[in-house]
This record gives sequence, C-alpha cells and structure tokens, in this order.
Amino acid sequence: MASKITNGAAPEQLIKSKKRVRDLAEVYTRSDEVNAMLNLIPGKVSIEQTFLEPACGNGNFLIEILRRKLQADAATHAYFEPDKKGRVAQFPKRGKAEDVALLAIRAVASIYGFDICPNNIAETQARLYAYVMYGEDLLLPGFITGSDLHTQAYIEAVTPEHALPLATDYEACLFRFADQMARLRKTHERSDAISPLLRDMLKLVLARNFQQGDFLAKQDSAGQPLTVGKWTFLSGKVRLEDFLLADVGADQPKPVSGLPLRTLTEFVKGARNA
Repeated sequence: MASKITNGAAPEQLIKSKKRVRDLAEVYTRSDEVNAMLNLIPGKVSIEQTFLEPACGNGNFLIEILRRKLQADAATHAYFEPDKKGRVAQFPKRGKAEDVALLAIRAVASIYGFDICPNNIAETQARLYAYVMYGEDLLLPGFITGSDLHTQAYIEAVTPEHALPLATDYEACLFRFADQMARLRKTHERSDAISPLLRDMLKLVLARNFQQGDFLAKQDSAGQPLTVGKWTFLSGKVRLEDFLLADVGADQPKPVSGLPLRTLTEFVKGARNA
C-alpha cells in the first residue's frame, strides 16, 4: 500500500486495496495535505459555517473541519482541545453538558459529505460521532495508519479485505465499536453526562448529512435525486428542510420536504417512528 511516514509517526496508508483504487479511483488525502488546504481558509471557522465535501472518502477533511470548528468556539474549546497529555476535558455535569453537546451537533449539522462507497460514508459518520462524544478520532488509526491493533482487528473481522459491499449493520457496528474503544481507552466517562436523546439526535444528523451517492450525477445509489438537509436549531427545538442538491446555490430554492419546528424529544421520537 502507498504510505508516508511523517515525523516518526506510523505510516499513513493512502489506499485500502488495489481493487478499491481500480473500482473507485480511491486514494486518501494525507493529513498534512488536508491541513495545508484547510489553512487556506481565512480566519477561524465558526460553528455554523457550512462545508460540503463531494467525495469525502471516510472523512479525512470532515473530521479536521469539525475539529477546527469546535476548538475555535469559546463555548466548546475546552472540551475538544487536547492538553499536554493528549486528553480532552470531560463534559460538565447536568444541563451544561447538554449545551456543549448541542453546540457540537450544530457544528456537525452544517457539514455535508457524499461518496459513492457506502463503507466510506459509514466510517465518516462513526468518526464524527466518536469525536463529538469522546473528543478522539477513535477510528483513525485502524482505517488510515493501521497502528491500532484493536481497531485493525475489528475492521478486518467486519469487512474482510475491505470488501466494497456494505454489511447490513456496518454503520451500527461502527457506532458500537466507537463506544467500545472509548471504554478501552478509558475516555467514555467524558460523555456520561450526555443524554441518550442527544446521542440519537447526533446520529440522525449524521445519517441525513452524509450520504452514499454520485455527486456529479446528483443521484443516490437508487438513481433518485440527492437532497441536502437544512437544520434549524432554535430555543431547544429543531427543524429539518430538504432541498435538491441540484438547487444548492440557486436563488431562493424551494424545499422538497420538511419537518416543522419541534422539540428535540418530539423530533427524535418522530424519526424513530418514521
């Protein structure tokens, strides 16, 4: 596999397999290149700033964008900026933890990613979930560097030889694995104050904002038009409106579907029953 060693760190593997390069033209972007490109953005990024990655792979750009958003905001900085030992602070107890988590969800809600490979989308979702919950890109070592034996063993068991077909429960497996890795690394206590409601809300945003599809053709894997969800968070309530991807950037695009402003509880419950 193509790789590069930077500053004595484990080598970054830029491909998963020759088959994936042949079938998908898939070659990952090195972390130093990701950072160099994002450094071209003037000023600091904000929580609400919108980013869209048309071929996101398994999230190398998107995880760094989320990191920059949360480390730049005064309300979330302390919980996502590592200390000298590489650890991040635990969320505060009770209500304030919910405030921090909701800000992190809003940061994710203005990030969008598309990729033709379903495995990549599932891995992107799991990486962003793990970063919000535990302040760590728990899946990065196994997916990119192969330096974490726990992660590597799990990925090889779930997707032998990095096969292209998406396992029926691959996405759910990866979320569970992120939680398991947090317990192994003893970082799980950080998110104990976060309610199951906000965890579910985060997963809903991830499911909606990161989709398998052909960005150039503006179609999903079933040949249907791709859509982009616009999230509105207001006084503890949330609303989702869907727009055609083809209309993004047009003057006054009309939503093709939408959910009214609801409390978080009503919104999550409605999504479960949909």
